[in-house]
Amino acid sequence: YLINRSLSVPLGFKVPQEEWKGKAVDYKHLKVFGCSAYDLNQDGDKLDAKAKKYTFIGYGSDNMGYQLWDFESKK
Repeated sequence: YLINRSLSVPLGFKVPQEEWKGKAVDYKHLKVFGCSAYDLNQDGDKLDAKAKKYTFIGYGSDNMGYQLWDFESKK
């Protein structure tokens, strides 16, 4: 995912995504490794926790999702 948004030497230090699409790449959605992330719990009752805290560890290799680490379950 990040490879297509990084500078490429064979392309003369241009970004492959920009070359393919012809417009600038948006980096606003990228996250910092190790930052806190929260999963919203929409199925819970009124008094249940509204979100669960995770740690961001990377991007999905085959989809557009994020990889998150849960310290409680060690997964």
